[in-house]
Order: sequence, then C-alpha cells, then structure tokens
Amino acid sequence: MAENQENKGWWQTIPGMLTAVAGVISALTGFIVALHQIGVFGSDNKEQSRFEASMPQSPDQVAGKPAHSTVNTLKLRNVGIDFSVPEADLAKWLSNSDTPYPAISAALLDLLEGKRLRQPVYLDVIVWNYEHGPGASSPRIVADVNVDRLRAAVIGSYNERYGEAIRDFRALAR
Repeated sequence: MAENQENKGWWQTIPGMLTAVAGVISALTGFIVALHQIGVFGSDNKEQSRFEASMPQSPDQVAGKPAHSTVNTLKLRNVGIDFSVPEADLAKWLSNSDTPYPAISAALLDLLEGKRLRQPVYLDVIVWNYEHGPGASSPRIVADVNVDRLRAAVIGSYNERYGEAIRDFRALAR
C-alpha cells in the first residue's frame, strides 16, 4: 500500500488538482481581460477601445496627411502662438467644436494674417483670458469671436507671460 502512494504524482491528489484548476482559471481570466482591453470583445458603452482610438479617424489621416488640428498647431506656431499644455490635449481641443479653441484659433489666424507676434503667447491662456473677462462668452464659431476682446486677451496673455505692460495690440504684431 505504501508503494501505491509513492507512485502518485502531485496532480493525482485533490490539493494538486485544485491547484491546477485554479491555475487554468487564472490564466484564462488574464487572457480574456487582455482580449477585452485591446477591443476584441464589444462593449455596451460608446467608448472606443485604446486600439480603435489609435487608428486614424479622418480621411486625411488615412491618406497619410496630418490631422487638421496638427495643421492648425503649425499655423499657430508660425504666427507666434504656442501652448502651455501637452500638445495631445491641445489637438483634442482644436478638433472639438464643443470647445472655443477652433473658433478662437481661426480668429487669431485671421487677426494675425501676414504678421507674427514678437514673442510667443500661450493659446490656452488667451482662451482663458477671453472667456473670463466681464460679459464674456465662449464662442463656437469664428463669427461669434469678438475681435476687440480677442486682442485684449492676447495682450493680457503676453503681459502675464513676459511681465510687461503693453496696451496696444499693434506693438505685439509685426
């Protein structure tokens, strides 16, 4: 009888079988979670998986052209507008018509057409200054942007960044 017990492997004992089953369940659970995270399984909510979010979304991106927000970022930098937030955040805001960024950035490009600010000014600070003045609104289309308020927001942002006291927008744009 002692010989029979010596010949049994660990997998033939109840604790050994339970350990093996638990290991298989853990491995399958990890595999299913990994598949779900990369988007293999659909979900009930409208959220995109990380895999889908990394895929090109616009026809321009599919064609290998830069996204519209990237083009705007480059145009803004060319006229002396930069940003103090991560570029990925700014790109989201520029491509989201529910924010004031597309309208204000387009109005800035129109305002500075053919000119450049003498030193860079943060777009996110310009937008904040624009929206937080007395009687301010948050424009969603270019036609709703008040150009005088926009000039004042640029001047305020410039003065705040560089510690100056400029009062005339023309002194900033050349």
